[in-house]
Amino acid sequence: MTGEYVPVDELALRESEDWYRRLVELSTDGIAIYRDRRLVYINPAGAALMGAAKPDELSGRTMLELVHPDDHERMQLASRAAEEHGVPSDAIEARLVRADGSIVDAELTFIPILHQGEPATQVIARDISARKRVEASLREAEARYRSIFENAVEGMFQTSPEGRYLAVNPALARIYGYLSPEELIAQIFDIEHEIYVDPNRRLEFVRLMAERDAVIGFESQIRRRDGRIIWISENARPVRNELGQLLHFEGTVMDITESKRLEEQLLRAQRLEVAGRVAGQVAHDLANLLAPLTGYPELLKLRLPEGDPGQEYCDRMLVAARHIVELNDELLTLARRGQVEFRPLDLNEIVGYVAETLRDIPPTLDVRIELEAELPKLRGSAVQLVRVVANLVSNAREAMEDQGELRLQTRAVDVGENELPIMPAGQYAQVLVEDTGPGIPSDVLAHMFDEFFTTKTDGDQRGTGLGLSVVRAVVDDRAGHLEVHTAPGEGTRFEIYLPFQPTEESR
Repeated sequence: MTGEYVPVDELALRESEDWYRRLVELSTDGIAIYRDRRLVYINPAGAALMGAAKPDELSGRTMLELVHPDDHERMQLASRAAEEHGVPSDAIEARLVRADGSIVDAELTFIPILHQGEPATQVIARDISARKRVEASLREAEARYRSIFENAVEGMFQTSPEGRYLAVNPALARIYGYLSPEELIAQIFDIEHEIYVDPNRRLEFVRLMAERDAVIGFESQIRRRDGRIIWISENARPVRNELGQLLHFEGTVMDITESKRLEEQLLRAQRLEVAGRVAGQVAHDLANLLAPLTGYPELLKLRLPEGDPGQEYCDRMLVAARHIVELNDELLTLARRGQVEFRPLDLNEIVGYVAETLRDIPPTLDVRIELEAELPKLRGSAVQLVRVVANLVSNAREAMEDQGELRLQTRAVDVGENELPIMPAGQYAQVLVEDTGPGIPSDVLAHMFDEFFTTKTDGDQRGTGLGLSVVRAVVDDRAGHLEVHTAPGEGTRFEIYLPFQPTEESR
């Protein structure tokens, strides 16, 4: 017989050990065996992971030597748990210290085993440096996105197709008047009706998303939390899953209220410039006709005997002539914009002067005048401001048909930052003209400041269509602001804000 006799069981054991050894040697994970806390074996992948040229270079090293000090406690807890329970530990992340002192991130698993008949611990180490770099990059990208989202000047949002906010940034909450994104998300359940002034704009937004897969520069009016209406412009797109199913909408919002106001002012200024040129030419021609139109009827009345029917005809001509005088004053106000000398004036005196014209009011009209004492003086044109207040009072009387309550008020107001975004912060004089008439219909409200726009019939001599356009022109020239509050059946309130400017008398 040749060779050594080996029992079958022992041969199978040797084959199993040989197979296991080759598996460990060829593994891409680092595999090490510690006994009495010192390294007794490490495979080639483990040696390479630790930066050693040969596995023997690491023999006798302790686990504490090869693991970063900050991770010692975590490593010891995992190792002890494996020994005590006799089962593999949960994988932990730890930083290994390589031979050259560099650091490598690894995932460690501790397994209690017998090595040469003695209790030992097998450690499987997997290099996760690449994964950690990817995770770090993702965290960095997420941090950058979060920073952009949180600190952007533009509002950003995600909304469900049904009309709920899923995410908003602080800028959008500020634009809409909410204290925080969380408050906005919690309080708005129906964007279509709670945010958009015209709910059809939300429907149009959704329709365009479906048809064009995006909206660019979508302008709408929205209602802020405080009830104020502003203009916004939206850029947005739909987000879909891999099956093409709509998940949500996301996009940006810009508050364009100020640009809309400036655009409106520019258009109004252009219209007024044209109207002013025409008004100047017409006013010049009318001025030449006013003397005979007012003088001759007066002279004729002196020649007619008392009770002569011609007296009444003369009076009617004089009434018509006075209307022409008023019309000419309106035309001159438009024609002389920017050519009027501003002087210190008392706003209470202006309102008081106009109130004197109300002495002939019928008892069915109740007039309330509230003037704030010691109102600082303004710089302006008394003639223009009288015209402004008189026009508003005249409109109020006509709206009420001399039956109701007319209120005139002056007061000083201090406008803070963001209180009225379309006005700079500062001190203003406010003139309020309020009536209890039927209110102004929406179709009239949209055009009532247009030059020559009137609701009067052709036969009504009172309708020049210049009154409110003159009011707007004078207020704009004074760098002021005009607000109108009205609703059907609830009357109308005009609020004029004129900025105080220091004068020699008010210092």
